[in-house]
Amino acid sequence: MTVKVIKNVQIALFSPPAIWTPQQYNNDGKPKYRAYFLMAPDSEAKQVVEAAIRETAAASPWASKAKEHLAAAKASGKICLVDGDTKAYAGFPGNWALTAIRDPGRDPGAPVIVDRDGKTPIKENQGRIFSGCFVNAKVGFYAQNNVHGKTVRCTLIAVQYVKDGESFGGAAPASGEGLDDLGFVEDIDDQPF
Repeated sequence: MTVKVIKNVQIALFSPPAIWTPQQYNNDGKPKYRAYFLMAPDSEAKQVVEAAIRETAAASPWASKAKEHLAAAKASGKICLVDGDTKAYAGFPGNWALTAIRDPGRDPGAPVIVDRDGKTPIKENQGRIFSGCFVNAKVGFYAQNNVHGKTVRCTLIAVQYVKDGESFGGAAPASGEGLDDLGFVEDIDDQPF
C-alpha cells in the first residue's frame, strides 16, 4: 500500500456521514466508512494523488500493462480519482474527487478523525467536520486485481480538520457567535425567552 497525506482539500460527506459510522452505498453491499476529497485541477494535492496512483500501478501484479489498465479504469470511472465534472454533487464541478473507503472487513478499526493538533479526536456531533470544510487526509492507495477489474483504489486512514470552508449544503455549522453573555441565572423562569 502506498500511504500519502494530501493537504488542504475539501471534504464531501453524504447523509448520513460515513466517516464516523459505516454505511451502505446505494443500499448495496457491506457498510463501509467513506469520504470524498475535492481538489483543484492544478493543486499540489492532485499531483500527489496522481503520483501515488502511478506508483501503485507500477508495483501492481498487472504492472506490465499498467498504462492500459489505468486508461480503461479512468474511462469507465472505476478508479479512486475522478473528474468532479462527471458528478452532479455540490462542490464536485470544477474539482477532482478522490474517493477513500475503509472496509471494516479488510481494514480493522474506524478512520482517525482529529482536530488541528493531530491528536484531539473530533466526534460527529461537534459539527467540526462538515461538507466543504478543509482537511488533511491520510490515505492508502492499493492495486485492485480481481473479477471487478484492475485499477487503483484508496483506503481512508485519517482525517485532520484544517479550517472551515463554505458548506456544500448551503448551511454553515452551528455557532453561538453573536449571542450576548446573559450571566448566570439561578431561576430559569427569569430567562428572557
